[in-house]
Formats: sequence, structure tokens, C-alpha cells
Amino acid sequence: MKKLAAIFSVFLLISLSLFWIRATGETRTFKEGFYTEKDLNLAPNITHTVQNISETETAFVFVFDSNQITRLFIKLRPKSEKFILPPLAAGYEVVIVTNAEVEIT
Repeated sequence: MKKLAAIFSVFLLISLSLFWIRATGETRTFKEGFYTEKDLNLAPNITHTVQNISETETAFVFVFDSNQITRLFIKLRPKSEKFILPPLAAGYEVVIVTNAEVEIT
């Protein structure tokens, strides 16, 4: 009985920790380039934030929908605050222009 309780406790702790990691969101860093919503590997149809983490470089972020219509254009100054991205649906593309790195959460 003690073994069963111990195994169940370990399973419960692992499940809760995996849920907590997924619920808090993941931060990913991207360099200059063209990215589809699949390349970014972010949850679809959920708002995410974008931030320039560079100390000196400015970044430009474009978001295009599946019809190549610009949904967002933003200039991120060095060490910028976080800005909200529109939900990324299937067919959306993100273009990052910078010599720095951009974090998407």
C-alpha cells in the first residue's frame, strides 16, 4: 500500500509540474528571419508578448496573416517593454529584422 501511495504521489507531482510549466508559458528567443506560426512553435490563437532584449540594437517585428495582410508592425527599442502580439493562426508569418535577439513569450 505504501508503494502505491508513493508511486501515485510521484505521478501527481510530475503531472502538476508539467501543467505549471505549460500554464506559465515558455520564453523563446529569435534572431532575424522569417518564421511561420509552426516555426515559432507557440500555442495557436493565444496572445503572446514580444520584447527586444538587446542592450543596444533596435528590432522591427512584422506579423502577416495568411492573406499577406500586415496585422502588426512594431519598432522595439533596446531593452523594450513587452508588447502584445495578435493571436497567431494557421498561415501567419512573423518577420524579425534586427541584429539583436527578440523574446516571444
